Amino acid sequence: MAELWEILEKPFKGHNVKTKIVKYLFMHGVGVTCDGKLRCGKIEIPRNKIARALNVSSVTLSQTVRMILQDPILAKIFLNLEPTYTITSSHNKYNIIKIRSRKEDIPKLISDVVYKHDNLVRLTIHLTPDNTFEVELIFKTS
Repeated sequence: MAELWEILEKPFKGHNVKTKIVKYLFMHGVGVTCDGKLRCGKIEIPRNKIARALNVSSVTLSQTVRMILQDPILAKIFLNLEPTYTITSSHNKYNIIKIRSRKEDIPKLISDVVYKHDNLVRLTIHLTPDNTFEVELIFKTS
């Protein structure tokens, strides 16, 4: 996960507010569209709502979104980002990660994840309506 944070933070080095924004968007599964709109799944989210939640200006949020779209790696991440969810109970906490993957990449993904993470609780593979595969990984985090 450390590598992912480095990828997200690198373009914003020295810009603490923009780093805060990009982390917030990622952690909440807020993606962007090609024209710079913010979305959670297929639902568009007004910029002013996110800016207010982060206590930042809409201008800074807009600049951050433009920077995301100009960076090829970040654009790929945020154009394809889907919302995730966490199940929390009084005793256990689980994090669920969904990854869209090509069919041929799934065996390597599974072998890498299962081998490296002993906190994996469940792994499922779904065929989505658009004939892509979605791998769902559930990790116990406490």
